[in-house]
Amino acid sequence: ASLDSDDLWDEDFLTTSIHYLEARNLDFVFLNWTKVMHDGQSQSSEWLRDRKWKRYSAQPDGHWFMLNPQDVRKLFLRHNPAPSSSLVIRRSSIFSGWGEPMRIANDWYLVLDTVLHRDCFAAFTLVPRWKKRVDGTNIYDGKPFHEISEQLHLREYPRFRRDFHSLLTPGERLTLWRRQLTYRLRVRLHLSTKSELATKLRIPAFLTRLHTLRS
Repeated sequence: ASLDSDDLWDEDFLTTSIHYLEARNLDFVFLNWTKVMHDGQSQSSEWLRDRKWKRYSAQPDGHWFMLNPQDVRKLFLRHNPAPSSSLVIRRSSIFSGWGEPMRIANDWYLVLDTVLHRDCFAAFTLVPRWKKRVDGTNIYDGKPFHEISEQLHLREYPRFRRDFHSLLTPGERLTLWRRQLTYRLRVRLHLSTKSELATKLRIPAFLTRLHTLRS
């Protein structure tokens, strides 16, 4: 478990996560969070808000959802629902460690590196057990879309394809390539939306369709 400097665990975070990890003999668990904005207002996590968890909720266990190795692999190739403060993982399950040269995706790299090298059983809960403070100094939260996308999806994400190439199926390589291409297009179109050309070409509508396809 690792707690970022701008985050705060609830008092029962470690007790809850470790108890379930041990009870079900899992490789790791990850717990939902609440975002606390600079004005004191609370917001749901993107993981909860965007409902991307729904397709991975076939094995409920109380307020937890179990994940088999196939679902774990599929999930983390598409998303990173387990930022570092959310994740509790067995030391013996970690394959190599953090993606140190990365500015944003080091936690994603750690999990993906682990689940691609061995079959992992995991679980998640939607009950918020920690808080992420968004105050303008965060590396990811609160940053402009194009800035985050350029750093994460166009600079760091391609390393997944390179480092894990031999561990991926042809279909998985295609999934990563499509995601990278989609974000490259979205960044370019996002920066163009304020121009007269964007209006004439109806780029905002195209962006919406891209977002729908990605989801």
